[in-house]
Amino acid sequence: FIYLMKLLIYNKQFKKIYKSQNNTFLVQSETQYLPFRLNRQRAMLNNIQIVSRSGRKNIMIKFYRNLKEIYEGRCRIPPKLFNKISKKINKRIKNKNYKFSIKRKIKLNIGLDDYQKNKISYKHKKYFTSKKEINKFFNFEDKPIVVILAHEYTDGNLSQSWNLYENDMLWLVDTIEKIKKIKDVNWIIKSHPSEKIFNAKISTEEIFNKKIKSINNIKLFPSDYEIGNFYKYISTVLTSHGTAAYEYPLFSVPTIICGEANCSGNGFTLEPKTKKQYYKLLKNISKVKKLNSNQVKKCWIFNYIFRYILLEEIPFMTDKVTIQSNYNKIHLWKNYFAQLNKNKIYFNLRNLKKSMKLSLKNKNNFVINYRKI
Repeated sequence: FIYLMKLLIYNKQFKKIYKSQNNTFLVQSETQYLPFRLNRQRAMLNNIQIVSRSGRKNIMIKFYRNLKEIYEGRCRIPPKLFNKISKKINKRIKNKNYKFSIKRKIKLNIGLDDYQKNKISYKHKKYFTSKKEINKFFNFEDKPIVVILAHEYTDGNLSQSWNLYENDMLWLVDTIEKIKKIKDVNWIIKSHPSEKIFNAKISTEEIFNKKIKSINNIKLFPSDYEIGNFYKYISTVLTSHGTAAYEYPLFSVPTIICGEANCSGNGFTLEPKTKKQYYKLLKNISKVKKLNSNQVKKCWIFNYIFRYILLEEIPFMTDKVTIQSNYNKIHLWKNYFAQLNKNKIYFNLRNLKKSMKLSLKNKNNFVINYRKI
């Protein structure tokens, strides 16, 4: 009732603010939560275009121009834009060494997004080195391995235009109930890397212990192991809408998503549109084939676009601040001023201005760094 009351008050205030605004922009980074979500909805109802930023030092900027786009994530690359840029990239990268060309420009992380870094040291974590070692560790029979990558349950629930589930916790609970009956594969469930940072009231381990108890072919991924090389030993990955959707297909691993992801609709993910379709995929998961070379190439090009072409650098920003935001303020501002004093050109965001001006002129969904294409 308190949240509903706040919602009604904010709605009345935003109505007044936007009533007399014409041909203006709302610049707002966050697109979830109260009052941000309501603010952009109210602005869009008044035909006000929205500019939303993601990232810190290297930023991505998205434009929202109509109500149909209002629920889309601010990092979701629509197929129309993906295909447009892909054609230009394919003209340049025709040979079989396209992976090498892309690797020179971007850093590919599996299982640890830069945005989710925390204080935990990953230097001392262990790696599995073979499927035989995995089977022995989990006491598995020799079957295909399917990994379920859980989410942090308080974030990202309101960041998509569609999802089969009301929230990510319900997705995991329902998925666990269904896989209990599927015995022809081994299942491994992994907690999200930023779960401890948010300190949510429920964890993946608690859900696992409550729902699984003792089922031989369903296990929890150990917290003292790293998942970065695990793609070598698995057959399929499940995520509700996470970054795994454009990480594991790089290595031909089919990835099932249950909602809008940053890469959804671009031809290299499995996207059931109903729960019935999702359950059918789960039931027949041992028959899901590896991705073909065309799908793999699409994923590599997506990462090239997402992690390179659509990013603009803000030179004086720091990328050392983590999602925890537990930074030393004095150290942070000293870092900024040191960067600014190195070169006066840092004050001049000339490249960003050029890209933004051209992207606005072309009515693009995103600010495109044309210099990199």
